[in-house]
Amino acid sequence: MTEAESLSYNALVWLKKLDHRLKAKNCEKKNTDGKIVIQVLRWCTALDLIPANSLLLPDFIFTMALLNKISEAQQRLKQANFRDDISTQNRIESAQLSDQEIKTAGIRPQQHRVLLRLNQPLVNTLGMSVEVVDTDWRNITLTQFDVLIVVENQDCFYHLALFNYSQCNFHSPLIIYRGDRKYSKGAVALKRCWLKKGESSDLFWRF
Repeated sequence: MTEAESLSYNALVWLKKLDHRLKAKNCEKKNTDGKIVIQVLRWCTALDLIPANSLLLPDFIFTMALLNKISEAQQRLKQANFRDDISTQNRIESAQLSDQEIKTAGIRPQQHRVLLRLNQPLVNTLGMSVEVVDTDWRNITLTQFDVLIVVENQDCFYHLALFNYSQCNFHSPLIIYRGDRKYSKGAVALKRCWLKKGESSDLFWRF
């Protein structure tokens, strides 16, 4: 393994769990035939953090001192640090911490996004009428709305003006698309947060 190569996400998770266990004890012995152990020891050997013959031994003893060296080396090489909580970072935040891109971890670009239909269309600086916006649901002030409308059919969502719901007993609806592979997680999270309000019940439009 060359110095430029980084540890896999599975290896980072393994080290993070080991780091937590080592806070309660001085060391932990591991067999050197495990896939992740081999990867970590090769990485450490390439950086001269451990003796070159470590993989030739049946067991290896991991210590907090070694994990500190691993963390320092990852920071120096601008690689993902196992002590950082990658699962809570978006891609931009991860890129600011390291040059290593891990697409299988962290917050996906559209994880918190929803398609929101504006109750009153806006006209932008180009003179275009905007009726639907892609936004982070966490930035929506839910208390401004008295009902949540989740439209399941995307065609109907984009052509909602064709449907008359003016007689319904609400004044400020929050209208979102149920979501597909890109927007479903955001829609589910928004709905869950809405239910916690305990004010007005959901209204689902199944068309």
